[in-house]
Formats: sequence, structure tokens, C-alpha cells
Amino acid sequence: MSRSNGNQPTRISAQIRRQIGTAENKRFLRAMPLFKVDPELPETLDHLLDELDRAEKRKRRRS
Repeated sequence: MSRSNGNQPTRISAQIRRQIGTAENKRFLRAMPLFKVDPELPETLDHLLDELDRAEKRKRRRS
């Protein structure tokens, strides 16, 4: 088992980004069906999805 250190989360996120960007993964994702939010979604879940969208947009602006 590897030792834990302060750079571990950074290395993990870098590895995930690298794997997501591979040509093989892009082909796989393009072949997947599109998912849409159910229009009858309960208000609570709809609100949580909105919060998630806002958090993702904030994260992208900082990067």
C-alpha cells in the first residue's frame, strides 16, 4: 500500500483528468445515450440539481 502524503488528492485528480481525456474514453462517452432530467422531478431534487450546476460553473471559472 502506498504512503499517504499531502499531494495525494492532487495526483488522483490529475490521473482522473488524464484518463477522462483519452480518445478511447471520448469514443465511449459519445456512444452513450443522452440523459435528460425528468420534467416531473420533485422540487427538492430540481433545486439540488440547480445548486450542482452553479457549483460546477463556479469551479470552471476558478480553473
